[in-house]
Amino acid sequence: MGKIDVRAIFEEVKANRARLEACTGQHDFVLIPEKQILKRKFQCSKCRGIIDGIYADWYFKGLKHGRENADTV
Repeated sequence: MGKIDVRAIFEEVKANRARLEACTGQHDFVLIPEKQILKRKFQCSKCRGIIDGIYADWYFKGLKHGRENADTV
């Protein structure tokens, strides 16, 4: 096993977060094909930012709740 480049990982995490935060409007997350369900990843087709399955679940729930409550505001 080779040496892990922590600095490179940190820079990629920062770049991914910047892509996600700069995305305009609603994200368009699409499942990235993976073999293991526990490692689900989603990528926004607009900004190319990536999130894991847990964040995606909460994002989709938030959108659903927002649509359901839009009439009460």
